[in-house]
Amino acid sequence: MNDPEKTASRGRPQGGAESHFKMTVVDIDRVARTVARMPRELSLREAYTRNFATFYATSGYSAEGAGTTVVLAPANKRPSYSQFRYWASKIRRAGKP
Repeated sequence: MNDPEKTASRGRPQGGAESHFKMTVVDIDRVARTVARMPRELSLREAYTRNFATFYATSGYSAEGAGTTVVLAPANKRPSYSQFRYWASKIRRAGKP
């Protein structure tokens, strides 16, 4: 039965420490560099994807010789889109007079 004294927990979903990426100064600097180089016609989602390709991916040659393969870092080793969007917005606001 429902206990009226008990409240629902609120806050960040409990996925464990390994499922959440903690932004560091280096990661915030990477977002700032991505935003600074971002052409006006580029969407924030596209900039986020470019940020991954530049800073959070490894590349190598495929075994079949079909070209280069790009492997993204696991989700717990890179910023989420929400984190990227938050810091990009904060950086843009700081740059405006």
